[in-house]
Amino acid sequence: MNITINYENNSVTLSMECIGVKKISTRAGIFNCYAIKADYIFNETFSGSDVYQIIYVSSSVGNVVKTEMYGNNTLVSYTELISFYYSGYVEKKHHTIALVIFIAFILILILVLYKIKK
Repeated sequence: MNITINYENNSVTLSMECIGVKKISTRAGIFNCYAIKADYIFNETFSGSDVYQIIYVSSSVGNVVKTEMYGNNTLVSYTELISFYYSGYVEKKHHTIALVIFIAFILILILVLYKIKK
C-alpha cells in the first residue's frame, strides 16, 4: 500500500509518503515500523535548504518511535522513544487514534517550522 499526502500553505508545501517498513532500534526496544518520508518545500521567500524528515511509526507502540530531520541530505536532528506503555486495546479497537496522534505531530512540526521562518 502506497499513500501520498500533500499539504500546502503560503509558506511550505508538505508531501508525505510511506516509503516502506524498517526495523528500528531505540532505547525502548526494537520495533517494526512504517517509514514515512515528509518532504518540506518552502516558498521563494524562505532561503532554506532541502529539508525532509523520516518518521518511523509502529503499530505495536501505537505511536511515533523515531524521527530523523535532514537538511541538504545531512542528519540535523532526531528524536527517539526511550520508554512506553501501550496496552494494545486502542490498537485493536481504534486505529484512528494513532493516526490522529501522528497528524497532530506533523501539524505541530509545520507550525514550528513556520515560526522559525519568521
